[in-house]
Amino acid sequence: MRIGAYQFEVTGNTEDNFAWIRKGIEEAEAAGVRLLLFPECAVTGYPPICVRSASVVDYEAVNVICDSLQMLAVERQMFLVVGTILRE
Repeated sequence: MRIGAYQFEVTGNTEDNFAWIRKGIEEAEAAGVRLLLFPECAVTGYPPICVRSASVVDYEAVNVICDSLQMLAVERQMFLVVGTILRE
């Protein structure tokens, strides 16, 4: 199994982060990667560096992104480890 890691400059903007994550998945698929690792907080950004606190995260957007990542993983036959903050 080919394993890859994709590093990018995580921000507090979930849409921008998701765009980078999709790009990483595309590049990894082309390289034959089956397990792809991303930074912790790759979806949401790091509190208090990228976002003021976890309480300001748009958790509905996070849920949509997580659902999209699940679909991408199935479509690409790839395992993804993508860090994010979740509300419990």
